[in-house]
Amino acid sequence: NVLDLARRVGVGRVRADTVAPVVTSLVAAPPDRGPRRPGADLILITVDALRADHLGAYGYARPTSPRIDRLAQTSTVFERAYAAVPHTSFSIASMLMGKYAYSLGQLGLLEGNETLADLLRHYRYKTAAFYPPAVFYVDGEQFKSYEQNHYGFEYARYEPFVEDLDARARTDQVIEFFGKENPARAFVWVHYFGPHEPYVTHPEVAPSFGTSAIDLYDDEIRWVDHEVGRLLDFLGKERPNAVIVLTADHGEEFGEHGGAYHGSTLFDEQERVPLIVHVPDGPGRRR
Repeated sequence: NVLDLARRVGVGRVRADTVAPVVTSLVAAPPDRGPRRPGADLILITVDALRADHLGAYGYARPTSPRIDRLAQTSTVFERAYAAVPHTSFSIASMLMGKYAYSLGQLGLLEGNETLADLLRHYRYKTAAFYPPAVFYVDGEQFKSYEQNHYGFEYARYEPFVEDLDARARTDQVIEFFGKENPARAFVWVHYFGPHEPYVTHPEVAPSFGTSAIDLYDDEIRWVDHEVGRLLDFLGKERPNAVIVLTADHGEEFGEHGGAYHGSTLFDEQERVPLIVHVPDGPGRRR
């Protein structure tokens, strides 16, 4: 609680009667009962550097994301979702901990926090993670324990010496996991490194949009979309009860505010990300 936190970070005298009202005011009312899926798989798909406004589901004119757009048609699409931090490491950590990881790091309290994988293992979920070393690039010393225990996931495919595993290989890993393990229910996190730079074309999917940086970025999105679609096809056939969440760790800038890439500003191009939640036979298309 707040009082305990204050003591841990060395704040001076803190009276409980001054803290308690603040804590009480932050407690949210119970949510309305929605669709229940006992034993459903939980699939978290994160796509590196994917800004929301480059997807058809968010109004983009180019056909970069036909499969993600199809998913959005039967899902809840959040119009305004924002990354906790405009770079991978602390953004992913915030998602997996449900806390502001950057703030915890500044206070020296990043170590030892429970993750979603830790929590769901208590409820007998088989937990599996598929991700690149990029999730630990920024301030890696603070993430040593999470790198070693794979954020609490019991099954992990992590390539510490491979900068960018091809999106096709990443999808293959997830399909292989379900085939070999055949868990009763699973919590799976899969992180696609593309469309992170360096941007490359993928003519095996479709002709390139062009030669500029933004053209190649869109080519990368279309390639990852193709592989996300292959994963969705597998889940729809083999794990039809899966609840699927698709989002990104941050966006990407192309000169909108004088910069490029990410990790440097809090403007929408770096912070606004897609968030799509699909529940089979759930409420259907909502925005």
